[in-house]
Amino acid sequence: MRIRTGLTLLGAVATAAMLTAGQPQAQTDQQQALSEQDVRTFLAKVEQEATQAMTSGEYGRLMDWTRNNLADEATFSANTEVYVGDQRKSFSAVTLEKKDMLRLGNVMVAIISGMSGKAGKAVEDYSLEIAVADVTPVGPNAAMVATRITESGTLKLSAEGKSAAAGEQGGDGQGGQTQQQDGQQANARAVELEATADCKHLIRRDATGDRMVIGITTCNTRMQLG
Repeated sequence: MRIRTGLTLLGAVATAAMLTAGQPQAQTDQQQALSEQDVRTFLAKVEQEATQAMTSGEYGRLMDWTRNNLADEATFSANTEVYVGDQRKSFSAVTLEKKDMLRLGNVMVAIISGMSGKAGKAVEDYSLEIAVADVTPVGPNAAMVATRITESGTLKLSAEGKSAAAGEQGGDGQGGQTQQQDGQQANARAVELEATADCKHLIRRDATGDRMVIGITTCNTRMQLG
């Protein structure tokens, strides 16, 4: 199913033109236009860093990912449909600036880290793939990039209160600890998540020209809960 919206890239292209117009001429002359390989290499690094943060359980690294890979003026807009089976359960539309993403990211990291607790990692079997569909240079230092992003994983939910109660009823010592662990496992449940997003990004060199950052992103996303 393809999700269609009225979002256009005119604003992104205009922003790209403004971003590149202000570059010093000497720097512009020395640099070549962003190539498709430049973009693919950058997004492969972005994919790897995010995947390592999620699979290692070091969710705080996602905040470093956001700071390092998003431009200061970055904006993210997404239309998201959530399905359970074949039924659409919700639809949302959001537009966030980098500062918003950092605030929400801190909350998300705190929640997901708390969910991990004694039961281990909160997210298991995580995978992320960023497939580049098209790269269109915009001036010497930026490009419009179309991607399809596929993300999946299993979210572990546990009932801490019930687990603690199971441990207390089991008594003290090793036996109590065993029953507490068994209670945690019995009260835990898993939710499988899979999301596919068709996105457009403005990717550019930063002011120094030494690295690349994401400036603008618009996505149409379908999330499946199982």
